This record gives sequence, structure tokens and C-alpha cells, in this order.
Amino acid sequence: MKENKLTPGSNMRWESSRMILPEHREMWLRHQKEDRMKFRPLWDEQQLEEFSHRLQEAVAAGAEVTLHVFDPYAEIKMTGKILQLDALNKTIKIEAGGDIRRVDVQDVMDLET
Repeated sequence: MKENKLTPGSNMRWESSRMILPEHREMWLRHQKEDRMKFRPLWDEQQLEEFSHRLQEAVAAGAEVTLHVFDPYAEIKMTGKILQLDALNKTIKIEAGGDIRRVDVQDVMDLET
């Protein structure tokens, strides 16, 4: 192996392959993040009707539920009691973990009772 003058005992060809420009690194990291990104599924009318029925049953029973909430990068689960369904704003008010939160109905992926 031929030594180069910049780094004794190494080959310049291999040394240059480990270098990366900051702009290329940022693009690569952004691509990796986008690659893990999830998309919101589209529901048909039958699925929406079934979900609405399950949601109303949970509210009427006062049962504790687990909502699977959409996030493009993570899986979010909220477990608690549904306090209110707001049909006008299409939101669900839930008490989860001692906090009261509002969740858009379109962001709810699934409901477990």
C-alpha cells in the first residue's frame, strides 16, 4: 500500500470516501426521516359509520378507551375517558393521564374499548 503525505499509512482514495459535505449530510438525514414518515389512511363511509357507533357506545358507557392518534413519525396512544364529542368542530375531548386533551376526529386511527 502506498502512503500519502496527508495521513501516513493510509490510502488517499479510501480517505476521501469517508468525507461528506454538510449539505449532503442534511439531505441524507432529511431523506431518512421522510422515509420513515407514515401517511393518514383514507376511511370509507362504512368505516366512518362503524367508528362513530363505537365512539358513541364508549361515551354512553363511560368506559375507558384507548385512542390511536395519527402522527407521521410516531405511534401515539391516549388512554382515558371521553368527556365530550364536539360534532361541530369534529373533535373529541378526552381525559388521559390527568390531562384534558382535544383530538381531531380525523386524526383518530383506531379506538379500543
